[in-house]
Amino acid sequence: MSISRSDGGKLSIEGEHTYPAAQNVHSGVPGAEVEPQQGMIAFVEDGSIPFDNAEDGQCMVRMQRVGIWLLVEDNQQCGGSMVTFTGLYRRD
Repeated sequence: MSISRSDGGKLSIEGEHTYPAAQNVHSGVPGAEVEPQQGMIAFVEDGSIPFDNAEDGQCMVRMQRVGIWLLVEDNQQCGGSMVTFTGLYRRD
């Protein structure tokens, strides 16, 4: 997962996760440009849909900084089976 500054106070979010399954590979590649709100980043799909207006089956992601950590939670709709970005991340 990478986060960088974008235009107009927004952040550019890019991620990639693949999970090799028995017959095929499941992958998720969320990418969005969003403006943080109250210390949190929340987006649906590419960030063009407000988080509160998400529909069933859409990729929803929330992120919040907690000290040196980045807490990420998704709704497991951001790729195929077993693909998730949920977890605690730390900058290397």
